[in-house]
Amino acid sequence: MSHGAPPCIFLLSCYLLLSCRPPAVAGTRGEDNGTDRILKGSIGAILDLRCRTGKGERIAMKMALDDFHKGFGYKLALHMKDPGLDPKQAAMEASRLIDEKKVQAILGLRTWPQIAEVAELGDRALVPILSFSDGGPPWATERWPFLFQFTRNRSQQITAISSIIGSWNWQKVSIIYEEHGGYGGDSISQLVDAVRAVGSDVDYQLALSPLAPIATELEKLKTRCCRVFVVHTSSPLATRLFAAATEMGMMEKGYAWVTTGAIADYLDSANSSVIASMQGVIGIKSFFPRASAAYLDLNRKFHISFASEYAGELIPDLSINGLQVYDAVWAVASAMRRLDAGGNYSSHSYRQRQLLEHISASNFSGASGKVQFVLSKLVPPETLQVINVVGRSYREMGFWTDEFGFSRGVDPRTEHNRSMAVLGQVFWPGGTGSAPRGWVPSTGQNPLRVGVPSMAVFRDYVSVEYDKYLNRNHFAGFAIDIFEKAVKYLPYDLPYQLIPYNGTYDGMVRQVFYKGFDIVVGDPAINSYRCEIVQFSLPYTQSGITMVVPLKPVHAGKAWIFLKPFTASLWASIAAISLINAFTIWLIERRSSQEYQGLSLSQQLGNLTWLAFTTFFSQGERPHHNLSRVVMVVWFFVGLVLTSNYTANLSSMLTVQMLEPAVVDVELLKRTNATVG
Repeated sequence: MSHGAPPCIFLLSCYLLLSCRPPAVAGTRGEDNGTDRILKGSIGAILDLRCRTGKGERIAMKMALDDFHKGFGYKLALHMKDPGLDPKQAAMEASRLIDEKKVQAILGLRTWPQIAEVAELGDRALVPILSFSDGGPPWATERWPFLFQFTRNRSQQITAISSIIGSWNWQKVSIIYEEHGGYGGDSISQLVDAVRAVGSDVDYQLALSPLAPIATELEKLKTRCCRVFVVHTSSPLATRLFAAATEMGMMEKGYAWVTTGAIADYLDSANSSVIASMQGVIGIKSFFPRASAAYLDLNRKFHISFASEYAGELIPDLSINGLQVYDAVWAVASAMRRLDAGGNYSSHSYRQRQLLEHISASNFSGASGKVQFVLSKLVPPETLQVINVVGRSYREMGFWTDEFGFSRGVDPRTEHNRSMAVLGQVFWPGGTGSAPRGWVPSTGQNPLRVGVPSMAVFRDYVSVEYDKYLNRNHFAGFAIDIFEKAVKYLPYDLPYQLIPYNGTYDGMVRQVFYKGFDIVVGDPAINSYRCEIVQFSLPYTQSGITMVVPLKPVHAGKAWIFLKPFTASLWASIAAISLINAFTIWLIERRSSQEYQGLSLSQQLGNLTWLAFTTFFSQGERPHHNLSRVVMVVWFFVGLVLTSNYTANLSSMLTVQMLEPAVVDVELLKRTNATVG
């Protein structure tokens, strides 16, 4: 017995070792035998598991793999690494995933320095890299073909932000962007163009680095007049930025802050201190239907998994970042499944290139929206959401689409408008409900210098009187009222100083040319000399040439005044109608009256002419035919109207003197070479 025990123990130990060996390595079996222990492949993930966003992404990845396995029976291994924020460490972890774990794709990476390091490595190893960073230069995917930016195109966000600026008529804005990480470059140039397209302008561009002294940089903006800021940075830098702005009093009444999606999307997982520092901020974020059954089911499973993995921590909702991670895993898993369905491949490099093609061809409706790549970037979203940070979270104000603009619902039949006013009340920084003007008075000592003529010709337009008791000048008049009213309507405060001028009008205008005055307010006439050196606003009266000419009587001679009540054409018309009326009566009466029979042609014409005039008078011939009487009744009525008008017009001409200008056209003066003056 003593000699048989050791062999038994040895055999038992070997059996236990064999039975406890790990499952097959990723990719060792191409077929699916229905058991969970057979892995079809493996993917890697590089996440920042120290923050809530990274923890949520980890849960979302595991959920996506589980759901894909349940739906298709296709199981993948997931290997996660947490290198922190160190780019070199991220590259080392990615190298280990590729060499040791044999991963076929790597997901994660939310900082641009990490992406640059890992993308170079993935390009050499032919491993697709799916990045979740909102930043990144446009040339990144061209330099590294195996890099995919699994974030939405920003062009629609830029259009929406410019529409917000245009909605409130802000004339100037300042742009704050992250110097590194791909947040500058083309994005900022597009934003500047979009801002100018709505009639605004960029007052200042502040580039921040992750390690920059935020308070010092913000002081540059605080000393300027502009109070509208557009922030386009990563969420970590934005957290520091708004905390510093709150401490410096830049989140109070009069300020306006607008953020891009990189910051607004982060609010779903932000803690209470971050939300408290961003009160009144307007943000543009990705939209997903929170009330849909699909999201509610995913969110429920997310809550369960998060509570299980991180017991005791505050459980967040599944954010847009988590949904994008979920869709990214689904896109890679679907591509690998289609790849395996195509059969065996001659080499590893060929297989990886085919995997790249399958990922590029992804086209499905995911949890975060449509998943489709154009030049290795996700297509822009159809709908964006406009939010307003208020209280402990944010308020969903409405939506934005390129086609309809702003609306309170996603239904195209909902009322929409290009102005943000359709979304209702906005709560601005400082708790105010009135929109900031976007501008404050200049803190400098250079107000607008306004020249005013102290000896104006027309005192109703402008007058200057010295008040010896107050020891200052008092300015009044129509021109002063117009100027002050125009200043009040400006969307910003404009400090100015009214300065009286005692010289000539030409001298005062020259003071504008020589920078003695910034503008002149008063009644200086517009002439060719002054127009050559300064620009004039629209005149108070209608533009044109006015001539002062003598008047002459309209009816110079009274010999023919009896013809003046009617025009020549009316006299001709009366004569013609009289003849036609006489001819009609003659034609009716000639057969029944003996007077018109047996006469020559000349006699007939004479009777016709005589009949045309005698029909007006009672002494005229009496008609014998009823039809003639009807014609004469109509003619009597016309004659009565003509007689009344003639009498009234002639009486007016004889009693009221009517005058008219002797010259009515300046061209007549030119043709006759008349003397002017």
